[in-house]
Amino acid sequence: MKRRAAVLGTGQTHHTTRRTDVSIAGLCREAIDRAMADAGVGWPDIDAVVLGKAPDLFEGVMMPELMLADAIGATGKPLLRVHTAGSVGGATGIVATSLVEAGRHRRVLAVAFEKQSESNAMWALSITPPFSMPVLAGAGGYFAPHIRSYIRRSGAPGHVGAMVAVTGLRPKACAACSVQVDWF
Repeated sequence: MKRRAAVLGTGQTHHTTRRTDVSIAGLCREAIDRAMADAGVGWPDIDAVVLGKAPDLFEGVMMPELMLADAIGATGKPLLRVHTAGSVGGATGIVATSLVEAGRHRRVLAVAFEKQSESNAMWALSITPPFSMPVLAGAGGYFAPHIRSYIRRSGAPGHVGAMVAVTGLRPKACAACSVQVDWF
């Protein structure tokens, strides 16, 4: 039987072009501390952690879940990594909720982050994967056709694509504590 789940608390970091004052672990911990305070829970209350992160090359850290486990407080707890590229934030919440709904865990902390300012996302998108044609287009080359298609289909002004490009990549992290609420 599927159990009901709810979000108890949320936390998010300050968004800016660069966060040189914190590491990736510090950025995640900032969001986690805020979410746990908002939920009124401590680490003994958390049964599992779900960590969401887009492609490893974007931050230049392979398997960040291993590096972050101690720093974010997940030591000794089940830790699951979600990787779905552009939809990783939403997918992380869905996986955490599914663990609660399935009765696998009662309280799950979901954490999703990106801090691409310390790496080179353009390079990460330009590498040639094995058995693939080299595109060597980088972020702009990959997304430009989608933006042009959107402008054409929607009738949006032509400068919309440039406005999106100017916003750049922003380091951020967010976290949420989910809990089983089958007693409602």
